[in-house]
Amino acid sequence: MNCLVLASPTAKHIGSASYYDNGLVVGNKSYWPKRTVLGRVLGGMQNPKSAYGWIGPVPASAGFPTGWILLNVGRVNF
Repeated sequence: MNCLVLASPTAKHIGSASYYDNGLVVGNKSYWPKRTVLGRVLGGMQNPKSAYGWIGPVPASAGFPTGWILLNVGRVNF
């Protein structure tokens, strides 16, 4: 995804991701790695699209700015 962002003239200003599990929000769409918690949840949506380990485009949550997003989550013991 870093390569696509840096190769796109309209998204180049976003820059590269700081961490391998960053998600990307562009406008009202978002893209998330499959291995992240949010990627696994959004992968359960009806007819999700997936390519090269990324889920998206899926709807972006309100309040996320455009750019790379890192979610901090903790392990839940059941």
